[in-house]
Amino acid sequence: MAADNPTPKPPGPPDRQGDSVQEHQHLIKRQAAVLQLIAEFFDPDDLHTSLRALAGELQNRFRCERVAIGLYNDGDELSVEAISQQADFDARSVELRLLTDAMVEACDQDTIIHYPGKRRRLRIVDAHRTLAAGGEHAEICTLPLCHQGRRIGALLLQRTSRQPWSPLTLKLFREITALLAPMIMLRQQSERSVTALVGAGLRGAVEMVLRPRHLLAKSITVLLLGLLLTAHYVPVTHRITAEGELVPTERRVVTAPIMGYVEAVNIRPGERVTAGDVLLQLDTRDLTLERTKWENEIRSTETEFRSAMASYDRKAMAMAQARQRQARAQLDLVNQQISRASVTAPADGIVVAGDLTQALGAPVERGEELLEIAPGEGYEIHLYVDEKDIPYIAVGQSGTFTLAARPSDGLPFRVEAIRPMAQAREGRNVFQIETALSEETGELRPGQTGAGKVAVGEASLLWVWTHQFWDWLRLKAWVLAG
Repeated sequence: MAADNPTPKPPGPPDRQGDSVQEHQHLIKRQAAVLQLIAEFFDPDDLHTSLRALAGELQNRFRCERVAIGLYNDGDELSVEAISQQADFDARSVELRLLTDAMVEACDQDTIIHYPGKRRRLRIVDAHRTLAAGGEHAEICTLPLCHQGRRIGALLLQRTSRQPWSPLTLKLFREITALLAPMIMLRQQSERSVTALVGAGLRGAVEMVLRPRHLLAKSITVLLLGLLLTAHYVPVTHRITAEGELVPTERRVVTAPIMGYVEAVNIRPGERVTAGDVLLQLDTRDLTLERTKWENEIRSTETEFRSAMASYDRKAMAMAQARQRQARAQLDLVNQQISRASVTAPADGIVVAGDLTQALGAPVERGEELLEIAPGEGYEIHLYVDEKDIPYIAVGQSGTFTLAARPSDGLPFRVEAIRPMAQAREGRNVFQIETALSEETGELRPGQTGAGKVAVGEASLLWVWTHQFWDWLRLKAWVLAG
């Protein structure tokens, strides 16, 4: 009986679970290596020390003979910033020049150069070949450091080994540089001075303008620059604007001719009057009584005089005549005062001040101002110029005044005088400028307000727009400077 041969088992699938575990463990090691490098980079306080620590850690972890890190400066030139196990190095040495050339070679081609790895077409490795010359089994890997399309620098690793770096190691190198580039750029920006930051901002603005993008922003920028240049070179008339009012050139003050009480008022402010018009009437009752008193006194002295004549008393006659003359003088004075109780207008014009309609029965003293009359013709303008603009004002300059009631009509004027004392007006220090009207058009009334513009010379439009701001800035800078 023949022996039973067991049926052979078909070959099963490969053990993929073990491979998956190995890949997982390898991934964990790679992540740990990257985290360790990041910790080494951020531990020191300044960028230069961080780069040296990073170069040393890369050398130890990947068993390299030398690790170098180079960065681009503001002038777009690459310089070696750190070499492993070298605290100081001569920037003019041949070794440093070879390292720089190799880094620039990789950055210019924007690719990773692994020498003497697989040769690819159109890839130049002359600098790497020169750097590796004389070293048996020398292996160099140079990786550009880029962030957001901008070159930051390069990382160069060099070692001597018969076994080249594996594709996984090269992949790890790429992952490390991808993480290091933004961190190095962040440290660079945080350690820049104010001058460097301003320069970088200006260069960025220039690059934005020169790039073939952002057409709207570029158009607006060009338009603004054109406007500024035009405003700088185009001369215009520099005018000082100030508020003002219409003032009569002559004013007549009406005062109380006698002491008494206001009995009647026939005029109000703003009304026109003619010379001789009765403006107001003072109460004359007390004066009438006093007139009666002196009339009686005259009659009494006449009786005494006749009695003295009858008795041939010369002395009594003389005394009676003296008292009679005194009584007549007092009567004339009272009659004159009664005639002055009616206050009349001294000239034609407009009543501009003095409202006595609410003062009926009020007492007035002799010489007290009651009303003010301005002639109907003859006006001047008082402008109130801010103290910042007063240096530009001079006698003889001309301008135009526009009334608030007639904004479409301009009144030409000429500067006649500048009052040297400042006065407070609406929270500002102003100087009063007296001007004479060149011509009077239409019906003008004293006290009308408006705005005037005085032509003070020629200047560029940009200066006219900005000179007040620059004056204020210079004053603040002088005050803060102490």
